[in-house]
Amino acid sequence: MAVVQVDRKFYWKRHLAILFITLLILTIGILIGSILGEQRLEFTKADIEKQQVEYESLQMQLLYLTGQEEKNCEVLLNSLERNIYDLENSRVKLEGYILGSEGADFDTIKRDYILTEIRYWLMASEAKKVCPSESVSVLFFYEMDEACSDCSAQGHVLTYLKNIFGEKLLVFSLDVDFDEPMVQILKENYGIDELPSLVINDKMFEGLVKKEELINELCSYYGKDSFEVCRNS
Repeated sequence: MAVVQVDRKFYWKRHLAILFITLLILTIGILIGSILGEQRLEFTKADIEKQQVEYESLQMQLLYLTGQEEKNCEVLLNSLERNIYDLENSRVKLEGYILGSEGADFDTIKRDYILTEIRYWLMASEAKKVCPSESVSVLFFYEMDEACSDCSAQGHVLTYLKNIFGEKLLVFSLDVDFDEPMVQILKENYGIDELPSLVINDKMFEGLVKKEELINELCSYYGKDSFEVCRNS
């Protein structure tokens, strides 16, 4: 009987040690996650502040050029295209952060990003009136729900085309599930009933649009000789 008691005591201590180690690892994991969450939050806050300053600068450039008879549009257009490209990359990072995080701060920052995208979209439309360019604007309506597998597929197609057309393709991604009234206004204005949906220079495409169809559509704006992919389409 004594031997059995010793064995039970031994196993009890071992289980207690395992429980202690497990709790320690879990606590460390939570602390690391909290620290990383705060760091990502600070990064996104700083990023959106930078974007807001850049937008105000572009707005001032556009206002100045509007009153000029001879317009030097190169700086404005290059800055606009570059900032939209940077904003889209930042949005992708933010979506990744939000998937692993919760809280009002992340929601507020995402709302800032969405509104900044819409401001840039509106500015791109106004800039074309003052400084004509070959850039094509695309509104990409999507949802992050896993049920919308075509939304993810459409995102990959747009990323592929962005790598081909570069800054001449301006993509503005709008999450229709996010609680932002301006997104709903745009959705209703264009009559979006199916996701994903694209609006290319005010022309709407509902459902998944394949790469080849999008290339043909975009090349109709750029011209057959503008990109190699257009010459081959």
